Amino acid sequence: MKLEGLCIPHSSTSYINLAKAFHRHLIDLEKLCLSRHRGNWGHEPRDMSLAHEPLYVTAESESSASNTFGIENSISNIYEHWRASDLLQNKDNQSRLKTLDETKAKVERFVSILGDKDIASISKSDIAKYRDTLLQLPKNRTQAVKSMPIPIQIRFAETSGAKLLSPKTVANAIKQISPVFTYAVELGLISFNPTFGVSVKNTQKKTEADITGRGYSNHDITKLFSDELFIDSSLNHTYGLACYWIPLLCRYTGARLSEIAQLDQSDVGCDENGIHYLNIRRGEGQSIKTDSSLRHIPIPEHILELGFLEFVDRAKGRLFSGLTSGTYGKYSGAFSKWWSAKVKTKGIAISQPTHAFRHAFKTEMRVLGVSDSVSDSITGHAAKSEGGRYCGPVPLKAKKEAIDKLPKLNLDRIY
Repeated sequence: MKLEGLCIPHSSTSYINLAKAFHRHLIDLEKLCLSRHRGNWGHEPRDMSLAHEPLYVTAESESSASNTFGIENSISNIYEHWRASDLLQNKDNQSRLKTLDETKAKVERFVSILGDKDIASISKSDIAKYRDTLLQLPKNRTQAVKSMPIPIQIRFAETSGAKLLSPKTVANAIKQISPVFTYAVELGLISFNPTFGVSVKNTQKKTEADITGRGYSNHDITKLFSDELFIDSSLNHTYGLACYWIPLLCRYTGARLSEIAQLDQSDVGCDENGIHYLNIRRGEGQSIKTDSSLRHIPIPEHILELGFLEFVDRAKGRLFSGLTSGTYGKYSGAFSKWWSAKVKTKGIAISQPTHAFRHAFKTEMRVLGVSDSVSDSITGHAAKSEGGRYCGPVPLKAKKEAIDKLPKLNLDRIY
């Protein structure tokens, strides 16, 4: 079974029945060996023609079985109905399309493992089998690996020593197909969601405390903003002045790259106290992650000193018109790749080069003694406690004072 890549839990009825059946053959084999040892060559072995039969259906048969979409209430069909319903409920939210497509990929993986079953026939044990199979699959799959049947992918992972999907990734895969089953409950097709209660244990324990975090260090910040693009105004930039202003705004505000990249000239405002701010909102061609992300971010004093308002005055419509909209309506995709390449040239190894500004900002706010309620109101994180939700909005002035506590970059105005 290991060679064939079959995943059958030892506690399952199938495995126990197989062990019982094999035990009889084991006894026969021992009798045969004992007879040979005693010189008795008249004892014939049991007919083992079954040994030449495959343990699972051929790839062609499995493929045709796994991709039969004729069942009216198959999981793939229920996914399509759920997708249509979700789009109706989230009109004009292009960012939602990414989530729907990710769920589609997980449903297709489920079908490749268990077949396109009627959703009413899918049990908790099926979800457990889905989990156990995913835990044996290779993490990085080339197109050649993707084209392999699931058992062959498992065998490839075993023989090649490839890294496997992490428990966290597997847990997310189960989480992503869960809404399809919840929708089936709403339709009255099933009485409960079989993904509930199927957990993924992470047995890998950390050996030391992580004191570095996922954000840039002060040394990293110094290296990044000593680059010539922040010093030499004569340079031509890949995406215009977005290459100059976006990293600065992300560093000083902890905002998400997608929030900054979509800004319009009209999103730069000024309150009755003369504090300039960025309006992070939903709108035409604009989206945000959650309602807590709707906020006003005060523009840091150093950003004003570097001439940001003059840049805004010269803009027409979107501030960073050199950035084009991607598959899901976001303007940050190509810029993110460009910034990642820039970070690598500085010899900085970090997993999320743009999001690392956000982590660094949160860390520095704590170091500076800024309360989490103020910090969260700047970054757009929801309050973590019931008390925090009763506190009301944080004044723009308080947020401005917190932001301006950040160490000032060693940069002079060049535009």
